[in-house]
Amino acid sequence: MEYTIETESDLAKLIGQYESIRLEFKRSALLTTPKDKIIENLTKEASAFANTEGGLIVIGIGERESRGKSIGAEIDEGVDPTVFPLINSNSL
Repeated sequence: MEYTIETESDLAKLIGQYESIRLEFKRSALLTTPKDKIIENLTKEASAFANTEGGLIVIGIGERESRGKSIGAEIDEGVDPTVFPLINSNSL
């Protein structure tokens, strides 16, 4: 399944979806952790996707357990862009 995420409405469509080998949810709070923890966490996920069929890491959705699997539960609070500006690969 392919996902196009451009709006909050697109994010909302992921609520209720199960994580899979091609879909991973991360809370926005990840971006407020030290840079080395962000890199460690995202590198681990990206590596797992690289070793399979690729995938999508969605930052901004909290998850919960359902039937022993993680499921997208809610769009979280996000991060304040005045405190944490958008990043690009060159800033990590």
